[in-house]
Amino acid sequence: MIATLLGALSQLLILLFGAAKKGYRFEKIFVLNDPDLIKVASLSVPVMMGTAVQQLNTTIDRMLASSLPEGSISALNFANRLNGFVYGLFSMSISVVIYPLLSRLKAEEDLAGFKDMLVRSLNVIMLIILPITAGALVLSFPIVSLLFERGEFTRRATVMTASALVYYSLGMVFYGARDVLNRAFYSLQDTRTPMVNGMMTVAFNIAMNLILVRQMGHSGLALATSLSAALTTALLIFNLRKKLGGLGGKRLAGVFAKSALSSAAMGLLVLLLYRNLAGYIESAGKLLSLVALGLMIAFGALFYFALIYLLKVEEARLLFSTFNNLMSSIFK
Repeated sequence: MIATLLGALSQLLILLFGAAKKGYRFEKIFVLNDPDLIKVASLSVPVMMGTAVQQLNTTIDRMLASSLPEGSISALNFANRLNGFVYGLFSMSISVVIYPLLSRLKAEEDLAGFKDMLVRSLNVIMLIILPITAGALVLSFPIVSLLFERGEFTRRATVMTASALVYYSLGMVFYGARDVLNRAFYSLQDTRTPMVNGMMTVAFNIAMNLILVRQMGHSGLALATSLSAALTTALLIFNLRKKLGGLGGKRLAGVFAKSALSSAAMGLLVLLLYRNLAGYIESAGKLLSLVALGLMIAFGALFYFALIYLLKVEEARLLFSTFNNLMSSIFK
């Protein structure tokens, strides 16, 4: 807890130092009736309520898991952390970057540019997250075993956590799309719609929890979370299409189909590799297991990107171009 506090403090100090370099200086201004402040406050309330609802959702999941066999809560926590780390690393980064760009396009009343930027971002999310989902489905057990299985984290704990990770990963792409779509609504200064959708999907999630937990235990709770994320994304897209007068559904569907097909082919290839190397990975030390697993993941990633490049996905070519430019700037 102390380390977390110090980490947050260091983040604040870095941001303040950067702001000072940009010319920011603190001034003692306290005007409660400032119209901009009132507007910010009014827009923030639905965001806070939506966040609170999501936290309530997590709390209910843990309450239900507490009535399951020992280790269920821990399995959900470990799996959710892994899942959140992966999708957050990519989708949150993209959504944070896209937010000011969308806000600027909205301020300029460039609706065509707004929709194009949004569709591009969603397509990039799909191109990155779908193969990760396929990899998680195939390699959940060795990944969890390699990362956590030692000491009190037994083989039974590995099996339980890997099972939860599989079902959480099914909703990974929806979590990513949801973050981007929420930012799109915020840039339109509409914070109410994401809040209402969040409340609806929490009710759906609770209902699915009660149904699936009886049949699947803690894995049912993870699956219910993924299903509610899919529903949230569908509702956000539906509402955004009404607000913008269309969103480029054919373009999104085309990229999704190509990425899903390539991800499935990659997952099959990685599965065949793992089945042939599973015995070696199980018997080898942690370091050699890590190397073998890393090589499988790298080979699968190369295979996937080769497929989407051959399928002429526009955003894939953009990713390759960005990567090449980055490497050129690093090794220049």
